[in-house]
Amino acid sequence: MKYNKGFISVAAIVGIAAAILVIGAGVYYIEKGTNQTMIPDADTGLKIKSNLESFLAATDRYKPTVSGNVSSCSSILYGYENGYAYAWAFCGEYDKNFTVVTASSLPVRAQYDETYKIIEVKEAADGEHGEEINRPLFGKFYETLMKTPLNQESKTLEQEALKKIQNTSLNNKETTSTEQGVNGAYLGYIKSIASQNGTSSLVIDYVQWLTGKDAIRATLEDGECRIEGMSTDQAIAGLAKLDTSMGYGEVYGNCTPGGFYIRNQNTQLRTFPIANNAQIKLQTYNNQGNNYVVPLATFINIFNATVGEYPAKKIPYWITLNNNVVTGITEQYVP
Repeated sequence: MKYNKGFISVAAIVGIAAAILVIGAGVYYIEKGTNQTMIPDADTGLKIKSNLESFLAATDRYKPTVSGNVSSCSSILYGYENGYAYAWAFCGEYDKNFTVVTASSLPVRAQYDETYKIIEVKEAADGEHGEEINRPLFGKFYETLMKTPLNQESKTLEQEALKKIQNTSLNNKETTSTEQGVNGAYLGYIKSIASQNGTSSLVIDYVQWLTGKDAIRATLEDGECRIEGMSTDQAIAGLAKLDTSMGYGEVYGNCTPGGFYIRNQNTQLRTFPIANNAQIKLQTYNNQGNNYVVPLATFINIFNATVGEYPAKKIPYWITLNNNVVTGITEQYVP
């Protein structure tokens, strides 16, 4: 791969004893050694990592150079202290086919405020005077950060950046019948469904069905639940350390009284054609019992009915996609 935007250290990698610590969706590369700082708080680490990557992707240096391309950044967080985070960052520019056009990989120091918002990022200097600039910039992290990450860790960064834009592409843009290859099961609210000239289609707004700690954390992040006497960050940090073997207790249990949370972070709509033989299963229609099967034409009539007690437009459904065509619709039971 050609890296033509950034700095690549060519220092030899000798005697590195490393460990990979996986926390949530992030990968943290922690050097073993007396001079390195382990990340003491997973939630803080994830927040700094996420904010750093967003900050880098939005800077002029890493903005796409071609209309229609997108930028994505990932990072390995080595540690943080005194308002600074030290990381190895990767940023790539990708075309519409998710092919990397140009990329940078280099050590960075990020300054953040009390909310962990990134204020400023300093990149490692290259060239003749690189060492005299970088040693004070990275302090005790200098020796580690001046070594190019091992091949596996470098590959992990590239894969993480690519996965982010692939997920964003799926979740943020309207998918139409002209796109190919969308497969799997997706939950959402059907906004409309119709049949014309023998062809049926639906419009859906994807949502997430969350349970357990994921659900509680999402309610805190979305402002749907507040813990008395705690800030949102404090509540989230407390949740991460909570022993749930005996449940979530009154403090956190009230955030999700039903044990779940339906989250809608993106209101973009997606349109899909429906196969004529699509299997439709309803859970609460007219007390017919679980997985009550109805023909597609019947479901379209039920959904578009202006009378009746079945709240079709307020119920989330799982749609099954096979090469961009809906082959199944199943009502998600909501207690």
